[in-house]
Amino acid sequence: MVSLAASVGFAAITAPIFWMTPSGEILIDGSPVEKRLVGTAQPAGTPFGTGYDFGGSGALLLADHPRMALTDSFTVQTWLYVRNFPSWQAQVFFRGDDRIGADPYDLKLQNGTVQFGIDAGLYAVSEMPAHTWVKITASYDAINQEIKLWQNDRLMAMCVITARPAAALDPACTPGLGIGNVQNLQWHNQPLDGTVAGLRVFEGVFSPDDLDP
Repeated sequence: MVSLAASVGFAAITAPIFWMTPSGEILIDGSPVEKRLVGTAQPAGTPFGTGYDFGGSGALLLADHPRMALTDSFTVQTWLYVRNFPSWQAQVFFRGDDRIGADPYDLKLQNGTVQFGIDAGLYAVSEMPAHTWVKITASYDAINQEIKLWQNDRLMAMCVITARPAAALDPACTPGLGIGNVQNLQWHNQPLDGTVAGLRVFEGVFSPDDLDP
């Protein structure tokens, strides 16, 4: 297991609990998990290895996993290329079920911005450029009750939030994980028109400098 020294005040970085590897494989706790490509979603070569392209429809869908029921501090990082912004919103990375307003966490696009939120509540929001690769890092600090959002190595937004992400999803409401969309396109549809690569999720609060020393 990889172990790196982090900045003072941060926990030591261990291997990501969720990892889209350079070969395009999806690992949770180091083990491959089954993925399902829907619609126009397909593997795509990127400067960061094999990612997944979403042409404004489709999704990469994963079954919910106990390790992704994150209720304490965690950090999401991904490379993101946006071709077009949605008329409403598009999901980059999503955990939830079919219930409205009961999503433990999501990274999404809306109105020309990238947003990261917990429990479908407050979001850290930053304007997002199109037609260029951007490294997005988003953290949830359960102790200090803060959400932070970086683009490349620049802190762009933060907010204070009192909610914690819910661990449990409703087994009767199609629980799951979605990349490029929500977890169930038959009930909702929030497709990304762009490409995702190198998606990783870590336990703990980290900045881009911590994750890319």
